[in-house]
Amino acid sequence: MLTAARSALAPLLLAAALGCRPLDGPDLSLVGTWAVLGFVDHGVAADVEGSALFTAYGAYTFDISRVEFPGEPPDAFVVSGTYQMSGDRVTLSGSSGGVVTYGLLADGDRVIMTSVGRESVTRITLRATSR
Repeated sequence: MLTAARSALAPLLLAAALGCRPLDGPDLSLVGTWAVLGFVDHGVAADVEGSALFTAYGAYTFDISRVEFPGEPPDAFVVSGTYQMSGDRVTLSGSSGGVVTYGLLADGDRVIMTSVGRESVTRITLRATSR
């Protein structure tokens, strides 16, 4: 597994390589429906299928129909709650009480969400399907 420092730098290096930019200014909205293209937790990538919905009223839902980490059985789940945007960050507050802040990087119709201030880095890649 990657060290914490390498994990923290990996999204920035990926963003530079892909030509991503912070999601800010007129692009600040996550409102719409997104396909979930990628999910990385603790430096381990999972095969993932699912969608995310962000409403104009500050609610979100991730509906993951399949997530499978290497060597583990597939799983499915739905997570929902509220979100709040602040600059190039979004804070998700889950209905079960968990709170996670993500930095946002944009590349065309794609957004990379990378957890901020956590020991283990989580990265979620989304592609807009309707906005």
